[in-house]
Amino acid sequence: MSQSQQHSGRLTQAALGLSVLALVLWVPVAVSLLGEPPAAPPTEYVPEGEARRLLQVLPEEREIVREVMRENVVALHGVLSAIDAGDLEGAAALAREAARSPGPGRRDPALRERLPEDWLAMGKQVHRGYKSAARRLDGGATGLEALGDLSEVTGACVACHVSFRVVTVDTLPPAAE
Repeated sequence: MSQSQQHSGRLTQAALGLSVLALVLWVPVAVSLLGEPPAAPPTEYVPEGEARRLLQVLPEEREIVREVMRENVVALHGVLSAIDAGDLEGAAALAREAARSPGPGRRDPALRERLPEDWLAMGKQVHRGYKSAARRLDGGATGLEALGDLSEVTGACVACHVSFRVVTVDTLPPAAE
């Protein structure tokens, strides 16, 4: 075999290797562009070491839960940004508004019936934290003094995310009796 043929063969092998590498790298990208893969039924797949409790919700309920979580993160960011800017009156107003915002259970009574008591208690803790921060700021406290109340909000968020895993199902299992 001539040097030219050997060189050509190596180039062909290199091109084939690059093609396989490109395919391996692009398949996950293509899958992600097509949308989320269907969720595995929660009873069939639980990550190893998963200690969180499963909360099964319908797709529309999942959107309600996510909407409330997004609203809370946006509200918290607004309150902290206002404190950072020295606008304590604005921070109090944003905290008060967040405290009054309905949680998932108030937005969907059927969902509320299935939410565990500790989930609901964590939601109440979020509202208490915002309400307390607003009251403290209205009373002339510094932004630093209101951080403890806002820590109550984030503490409830952390506790909930550590305790629960929300999974979407097409139909709800029959209620336990």
